[in-house]
Amino acid sequence: MRENNPEFQKAKKQVFRYLRYRERSEKEVRDYLRRKGYRSEVIKAVIERLKELDYLNDRRFAELWVKNRTNSGRRGPILVKKELQEKGIDHNLIEDIISVEYTPGREFDIACELLKKKIKLYQGENFETVKARLWKLLERKGFRYQVIENVVEQVLKEEIKN
Repeated sequence: MRENNPEFQKAKKQVFRYLRYRERSEKEVRDYLRRKGYRSEVIKAVIERLKELDYLNDRRFAELWVKNRTNSGRRGPILVKKELQEKGIDHNLIEDIISVEYTPGREFDIACELLKKKIKLYQGENFETVKARLWKLLERKGFRYQVIENVVEQVLKEEIKN
């Protein structure tokens, strides 16, 4: 497809607007252009061009996504993996990035921070109810079983001391 093709130019312009808000995965861009009604050859050409210009890079997207989820979203690796799979990121790339960002100590710290903020909401409730709620919270946020077990135990011990 030639760059002077009007359909190509229009699609590229729409994608640049779409990319303005945040980094996107290749699948997100492909799905966006499909929803806009572009033909598959136009979509393929636009994606190739965006990759050449380094506007589209799944590794960079995944790294930023994971950093954002660990820092502000306080999400665990299971949930983040699921989100990245939904965004069309390659399984091996996901595993690589998750293993770097979610070291056992880092995952533990993220879960601890989250529970220390949330435990205040459960003051006055019985011990077993609080324990179950904290456990479920970490499960929903995508933390691993062993981390959940250790974090809930530690946070509850600290809370009892205080």
